[in-house]
Amino acid sequence: ERWIALTEGRHTVGRAASAVVRVDDPGVELHHGVLDVGADCSVTFTQLTGVFPVTVDGVPCGPCHPVATGDVVSMGTSRLLMRAVGSPAGRHPVASGSIVPRSPIHLRHTGRRP
Repeated sequence: ERWIALTEGRHTVGRAASAVVRVDDPGVELHHGVLDVGADCSVTFTQLTGVFPVTVDGVPCGPCHPVATGDVVSMGTSRLLMRAVGSPAGRHPVASGSIVPRSPIHLRHTGRRP
């Protein structure tokens, strides 16, 4: 289990060493999808490749599928949990007591499903 801070922008998700959100799971493609984080802290997921559909809280993911705080993104045998750690309203987000400038979203890789 690990948390990854995501700033505004586009973040690749997959097994590739270059992926921002690296998922070590044989059921996940090298560049399985992208998470887009907006200036307003909105998050969407788009699946790029993969035999089986990615789901967000059990719902098959379409293009630019919204991902809310607390949602679970499932791909392969892995799950990713989304949480917001701050507000875009002029405050710096805080995670575990530390100031995390420009990191409004944290993503937790909770590992593989049994």
